[in-house]
Amino acid sequence: MNGPDVNHGFVRCTNCGYPQPGDTYNGSGFSVCPHCGSKLAINAFPALYRAGRSAVGMETEVSEDTATCFYHPSRPAVVPCGSCGRYLCVLCEVDLGKETICPNCMDLAARSEDAHELVSSRTLYDTIALAVAVVPMLFFFVTPVTAPLSLYVTVRHWRTPLSILSRSRVRFVLAFLIAGIQVLAWSAFLVKVLA
Repeated sequence: MNGPDVNHGFVRCTNCGYPQPGDTYNGSGFSVCPHCGSKLAINAFPALYRAGRSAVGMETEVSEDTATCFYHPSRPAVVPCGSCGRYLCVLCEVDLGKETICPNCMDLAARSEDAHELVSSRTLYDTIALAVAVVPMLFFFVTPVTAPLSLYVTVRHWRTPLSILSRSRVRFVLAFLIAGIQVLAWSAFLVKVLA
């Protein structure tokens, strides 16, 4: 269902106009209209469920001196998009951290991963660096290769955001120390053998 018509908190069937029950919104599959039997996929923005704001901006009549929503010209605007400046009604506004953006800007940010709040996963380079430094110690003969690799990952990704959750750089520090000790030990061993 594209662009649902909301009236008094209900999404209406696109075939017969019958209000759909709220428990059919945002489901994983299709729901069936209880009046005409049409299959509907109802996806509603969170603004539909906001307490105290449902009556504001839901009316369909707009006066001449009122700004209208860019996406729904028959609905009054309540806030501009913080990214592109388009005026939005309560159905279209999407809260992203401390900023309100429109669905189009949210989609663009999700594709380019520019918005920090939209990132859902990150590569944990600190954990990789620590694992590359510690695990090969079980097979000491591979550490001449893995220790410099661990040092490289640590230095290369030191400023890379670590995780979507806050975490410290302790793993990077430990990886750097362990790999550094391994490199020094192998260097001392090679100097002793070659001398």
